[in-house]
Amino acid sequence: MSEMINFGDVPAATAQEFLEPGMYRLKVNPDKTKVETPQGKTPYLAVQFVNEGCSSITEKFFLTAKALPRLQYLHEAWFSKKLDKQFTTYKDIGDYFVKVLTSKLVSRPMITGGKIA
Repeated sequence: MSEMINFGDVPAATAQEFLEPGMYRLKVNPDKTKVETPQGKTPYLAVQFVNEGCSSITEKFFLTAKALPRLQYLHEAWFSKKLDKQFTTYKDIGDYFVKVLTSKLVSRPMITGGKIA
């Protein structure tokens, strides 16, 4: 069974949904950015961002319809344009992100989120 997924209709997640404890200049680590497919569980895209001091943060994007706004937000923030391609599977979306995020390594200013104690 094949399902067409139109990314052009997916809005980006809004920034106010995330906590903003710090801003860093980060780049994608190509060796630690991949699609994981654990047996019996939902596949996900793992993207590791690193700074010049080699500190890192790994973000997981589960490859489901619910995660599409987060992926659209990542694409718009990283590439300054909306993703409007169509994909046949959620794994294809993850593979696309691995390819484009690791094809040319650039650093971008990023706000890292999380809980502030």
